[in-house]
Amino acid sequence: MTPCGRTTVFDLSGYGDPGFFNTFAKKHGSAPGFSFFADDHEAFNKLRSGFKADLADPIKPIDTARLKACDELLPALAQLPEVSS
Repeated sequence: MTPCGRTTVFDLSGYGDPGFFNTFAKKHGSAPGFSFFADDHEAFNKLRSGFKADLADPIKPIDTARLKACDELLPALAQLPEVSS
């Protein structure tokens, strides 16, 4: 978590839809904070400048064995090639 105690998500623009984090907000009392990037170049430059995030858009396959709530993934997300089982 960031120093203010709020989880920060660094993701591609357009992924701030509440449908993506309603369960998180219910569990933690508020939605995460978001910082968006338009492309890889912008994301890389922001990270190089020292930006810190708790979660980021994955750049390699997701190991579902490490996810406690993997069974709660939407079926369409669970079947993506970037998600490994």
